[in-house]
Amino acid sequence: MRHQEVAGLSGPAGRTGVVNDYVLVRTVSSRPNGAMTDDELAAENITGFRC
Repeated sequence: MRHQEVAGLSGPAGRTGVVNDYVLVRTVSSRPNGAMTDDELAAENITGFRC
């Protein structure tokens, strides 16, 4: 787990900073196109993925 706190005046309005938590999970390889078909992705000008 990665925890990051950023304090300062450049945060969201009315706030003094932000907190980001990242959790990395090892999984098996998958195809990241969700419910869209290859043709639908191509129509959105998506030509490839990088993992």
